[in-house]
Amino acid sequence: MDHIFNALIVLLSLSITLVREEYRFFGLPYYDIVTVISTFLILISTLNRNRFSVSKGFLLRLGVLFATVMGVGSLSTLVGLQTIIREPNFGVLLRAAGSVLLFISTYVMILGNERRVKLAASSLVLVALVQGLVAIGGIGSTSRFVGTFDDPNYLGVFQSMAFCIILSRLTGRTRFWEKLILYALLALVGLSVLITFSRGAYLALFGGFAVIIWARLKNAKTQIVFVIGTAALGIWHSLSLLESLPIVQRFVGRLNIIEAIQTGGTGRTDIWKRAVLSLGNNPWGYGWGTETVVLSGKVSHNVFLEVAIQYGVIGFLLTIFLLGLIIGDAVHLVKKTENEYYIGFAASVICVLVGGVSLNMWYVRQFWYVLAMCVALADNLRLREYGTST
Repeated sequence: MDHIFNALIVLLSLSITLVREEYRFFGLPYYDIVTVISTFLILISTLNRNRFSVSKGFLLRLGVLFATVMGVGSLSTLVGLQTIIREPNFGVLLRAAGSVLLFISTYVMILGNERRVKLAASSLVLVALVQGLVAIGGIGSTSRFVGTFDDPNYLGVFQSMAFCIILSRLTGRTRFWEKLILYALLALVGLSVLITFSRGAYLALFGGFAVIIWARLKNAKTQIVFVIGTAALGIWHSLSLLESLPIVQRFVGRLNIIEAIQTGGTGRTDIWKRAVLSLGNNPWGYGWGTETVVLSGKVSHNVFLEVAIQYGVIGFLLTIFLLGLIIGDAVHLVKKTENEYYIGFAASVICVLVGGVSLNMWYVRQFWYVLAMCVALADNLRLREYGTST
């Protein structure tokens, strides 16, 4: 069974990137299929061993998530039925349930198993490498590359996560030849983030980068300064070399901070204002999948407003509490360990959260995958520290 779970964590790590409509099996996304199989096998394994061990901290986080999706979501949907919707959106509820199952299965498979941590990290980096190579190979195009995702912004956030995992490995204890490979990977994945022209991805990368710097300044000051200097020079030369390309000429305005402010983040600020006003009119929320109804066909481009519109003020506060706990887990990883994979995933959590400031994330599988990884790794560390579940 151990080998099966090793294979499943690899498949799950790969499948969360297969987002576009063509990546379906009889209409079902691959990541949902892998999640259901993983959950089923976890149940079988638990029944065979007659034991299921998770931490109290995980149960608290899962309880908050379940209360938000099912408890508050049901209440908000009832309110929405009285105001703007005719029937509950059970399709969105199923998507939420899929996210919860993925959160559970990822945590259980990673808890207490260091081999799977490395397998997960290696799988993510491998996918990022392939996405980066294809993106750079098509750099002569005039369209933003989306890879296996359905939006360049989500690709950019994913590549930023992989960048942080690579950077964490690079600034850790590695042999010379490994460093050369990691530098090449870092350059390729970093360039792929750059050519997504996603300001949300740039902010996500900066957030994750800051976590790595914070973690490594304790014992690897020289390495991190060298890497930062190299990255800065690489970005500078990349921009000068790429400026003549059609795609750069078309989207270079997205790199202009003043233009971003003047356009309100491509109209995002106007949407945010409308979302806040709708919440003021109904603090209970409007229910599962009502965001586009409330915003006249648009999405909020912000995970917190995405939650607030659907689950109201109560759901919003519960989500802030949940994410606060997980940020605490990430901080614990940064402060208490030098493990490259642990620090890389802690930085990845900050990537998806910063990305969530300008993107919808609540039903995005890479979001819940990384959050579950962080909780599991924090529990792994506490198990080593205290010898018991916390």
